[in-house]
Amino acid sequence: GKEGDGGAMTAFSKVGTIGPDSDGVSFHAKVVGCSVSIERESAAGTARAADVVVGDETGCVLVTATGDQVDVLQPGRSVTLRSARVRIQNGYVRLIVDKWGSLERLEPGLTCEVDLDNNCSMLLCQGSRGAG
Repeated sequence: GKEGDGGAMTAFSKVGTIGPDSDGVSFHAKVVGCSVSIERESAAGTARAADVVVGDETGCVLVTATGDQVDVLQPGRSVTLRSARVRIQNGYVRLIVDKWGSLERLEPGLTCEVDLDNNCSMLLCQGSRGAG
């Protein structure tokens, strides 16, 4: 069970603050869309993975979902991610939820408009040269 879990308040971030130096981020977000879905057949069954865009009013980010996470991250839903890990893939930020993190539906869902212009996963991690 999860005894003693009730007292620990998770500090939730805004999506727009997530960067390459972030780790173990927790946030509420709306699922905007699912870009790439991969299904691989293997002896252990079908391995599924998808790149899912989630965000809030401050920005959006790509989450690499696997297995049952793909079912939770359906476009139009709102979700809560806890202790999501940052992975740099080809110089871009991706989030994954491993066994230390959690992903669940958020009810009632968020009503904000997602800021798609501030895509944390589209910024190359080369420092912020040329800003300003």
